[in-house]
Formats: sequence, C-alpha cells, structure tokens
Amino acid sequence: KVVIVPISKSEGYTLTRCNVMISSVYPSNQASRTQIEGRINRLTQNAKEVYYIIVHTGILTNILQNHNKARSLEKALAEISQKV
Repeated sequence: KVVIVPISKSEGYTLTRCNVMISSVYPSNQASRTQIEGRINRLTQNAKEVYYIIVHTGILTNILQNHNKARSLEKALAEISQKV
C-alpha cells in the first residue's frame, strides 16, 4: 500500500500501518517536517522499526544539510525541556 501526500497537507493522517517513509527535500520549516514524520511514528505503530528514506541530489543535498541543522536544534531544545 502506498500513500502519496504533499507536505503541506499532511495533517490528520495516521499511517501506523506503514513502516517506510520515502521523501525528498522540500523547502519547509522544521515543524512541517516533524509533523509528516509523526504520521508514521506514533504510539500505536504496529511495526517494530520505522524507516525514513530521504532522496536528494545536487542542490537538494545542501538544503538537506541545513534541514539537519534545524533538526539538531529541535532535538537540543527537546532534551532541555525534559530536564526542566
């Protein structure tokens, strides 16, 4: 089974029967990227492992590197909030 959805319309989907997400690099904010990844990785997920595959080439690789920096900041803030 395959679900195709634009990143801007990802709210409201629960994809816990899926365990692989294949995407590309899209100019968006970190909240949107976290939102779409959260559609699969939920407490009710049936699979033991969830795989995220990001396809990129050329300039998209540079954009992905900037996205990963934003993700690192998000993780750091989440760790601080757990300690507080």
